[in-house]
Amino acid sequence: MVYGKCLISVGTNNGGLTGVYTVEQLFNIKNLKIPEYQRPYKWTIKNISQLMTDICKGYENDVSAYRLGTVVFHNDKNELNIVDGQQRMITLLLILKALIDNNNTSKGNELGTLVDNFQPTFTQDISKENIYENYNYLKQATQNFSPREIEFLLNRCEVVYFILGDLSEAFQFFDSQNSRGKDLEPHDLLKAYHLREMADDELPEQAKIIDDWEESDENDDSGENKLSFLFSDVLFRIKNWSMLRSARNFSKNDISLFKGLNLAKHYYPHSERLRMINFVVNEVKHYHKVDYPFQLSEPVINGKNFFEMIKHYNRLYNNYRQFTNSTSESNVYALFDDCTQLHLNNLSLSIFKSLNDSPNRNRTGDQYIRMMFNCALLFYFDKFGISDMNHAIERLFAWAYSLRMHLQAVRLASIDNYAIGQYEGLNHGIQVFSIIKNALHPNEVLNELQKLNVPRLVNKDDALNKALTKIFGAIRQ
Repeated sequence: MVYGKCLISVGTNNGGLTGVYTVEQLFNIKNLKIPEYQRPYKWTIKNISQLMTDICKGYENDVSAYRLGTVVFHNDKNELNIVDGQQRMITLLLILKALIDNNNTSKGNELGTLVDNFQPTFTQDISKENIYENYNYLKQATQNFSPREIEFLLNRCEVVYFILGDLSEAFQFFDSQNSRGKDLEPHDLLKAYHLREMADDELPEQAKIIDDWEESDENDDSGENKLSFLFSDVLFRIKNWSMLRSARNFSKNDISLFKGLNLAKHYYPHSERLRMINFVVNEVKHYHKVDYPFQLSEPVINGKNFFEMIKHYNRLYNNYRQFTNSTSESNVYALFDDCTQLHLNNLSLSIFKSLNDSPNRNRTGDQYIRMMFNCALLFYFDKFGISDMNHAIERLFAWAYSLRMHLQAVRLASIDNYAIGQYEGLNHGIQVFSIIKNALHPNEVLNELQKLNVPRLVNKDDALNKALTKIFGAIRQ
């Protein structure tokens, strides 16, 4: 099959096709499709404003060709599914539609044919909202486009394309390209990888998984991406620290930590237990509401189980932050709706109140310590639930904030070394995360934490240190 007028057509290493399309050639393809596993259309006016600026600069400089990026297709039964590049393609489609509706070109019929060739459907509200806002912006931005500018857009703006015949290969190519690329977060690559592991699952199930993921893949009130934070500051650190490995900065080189076992392919003796648990949970689901018993110390199961795991820990951490950041005087909390209520004693409440009210709580060093404390407490809860939770809060607080009292300046390297027991001269090099991982009962953790040797104040004028000293005194009693 011929896909438009290829300026270049050569074989890839895996038997696909690669080349260059102009915008006109790209939209002359009549079998383009956005598959259900794709993310919503998330480009905002900021993104398309930058694209329009770049296109206009290319026109003003009269460049012979302006590259708009790369598009990866999966050739599926003579349909070209867009694996990578859909944000850019939808935006280009909106530009063409805006040019038609402005009636400022003699190419109206030609542009109409291009638009008719690609008619994606959108179900997610976020896609619909962004399309509406971006179209209105583009209608204004293209209002005074000259015929020469339209000609430049159609025939001198280009994309590099790759057409691959196997979905697994297409995702693999997408993964490797973007690992060396520019704008994808590590969790985006993990999404692509685990969707590839779900290639044999029903499309509605894949679509549901993607919807749940996208609900979480948003920014919080501070502008920080929720999933990016969950992976980099929580899961990555807990998993590495529990294995006595450094966990300073989560990057694309670390995503193998979240690539685990494919239960349909990996038949090892150690995977049989996970296969049995997975089978039982899936069977019981037909009769009772039951969740998979996730554990951060367990291997990752690829595909659907991975997405359910991330949903589980995203919910858990959100609930955890809600109750630990609360200034309420209430002493009753539930980390999950179906969880036995957690009753905090006065000492636990005073710990969280002191941390939340500290005027220095936003200092970089204090945030590092709080993050380490949060990770340790969350890991304990993941392993033992609310058993002896008040004692765990006290002891883990004493362990974490001993470092804060010992140092005048806390750096990322400080907490990283301390968490894996490589910090000299404080608390006997206790390896808290490894202890939690290997413990069978809460008292194994709490007994080890009784060996703490809390240092004296370094900075006597520090209000937080004074509050900590008071709390430490209560813990010792």
